[in-house]
Amino acid sequence: ALTFLASQSDKLVLAKLTTLQMLGIYGIAFSLSDLPRQIIQMFSGKVGFPFIAKFSHKPRPEFRKIVLKYRMMVLAVGAVMLAFTICIGDIFITHVYDKRYHDAAWMIAIFAIGLWHTLLYNTVTPVIMSLQKSHYNAIGNLFYCIALFGLLPVSFHFWGMVGAVAAVAISDLPVYFVNVYASYRQGLGMLRQDALMTVFFLLTLAAGLGIRHAFGVGLPFPAFPHLGHG
Repeated sequence: ALTFLASQSDKLVLAKLTTLQMLGIYGIAFSLSDLPRQIIQMFSGKVGFPFIAKFSHKPRPEFRKIVLKYRMMVLAVGAVMLAFTICIGDIFITHVYDKRYHDAAWMIAIFAIGLWHTLLYNTVTPVIMSLQKSHYNAIGNLFYCIALFGLLPVSFHFWGMVGAVAAVAISDLPVYFVNVYASYRQGLGMLRQDALMTVFFLLTLAAGLGIRHAFGVGLPFPAFPHLGHG
């Protein structure tokens, strides 16, 4: 129930704050930017979880070594997919959709950057679940809901849709921190790998943005359109 509420609350709150047209544009941007997360989550659930669960009985140091190796490969693929989404998402919107939906272009980059920490914890959750510690997921989603309901209205009030999109992008950070704590408690500390893979993601993103610049295309981030309630 908490997982469902956390994943749907942004639309419930925004429906009260903005127009149906803007909500539709928001939905397009969210769906396109969310593709890498869906792919990683599907892989983690259908392939990663059964694979990891087979080794959960092993001593923690050996189990941790297997997890880190699996996770590094998944995160590397996720980093490339996210960087690609950030770098071409706005171009895709402006060339495929008509002008009514072009506001979705700047949203994609913000959503996709916010998905990096989501990928980090999505590759930890199956590991924690394989150790039969599912309560951590419920706790994380509870804090996710609290953060979303607190940040979204305030951010929209002060910064309009830019603030709202940024709030949605970061509001699941509590889930990441809960998973970090859970992995530490289970003897599977992954902070060092998180830091290294974050550097890899940033370098990949920088390379993609450099290619955009070489072709004379500007940054995909917003110049703060629609500030305020507009």
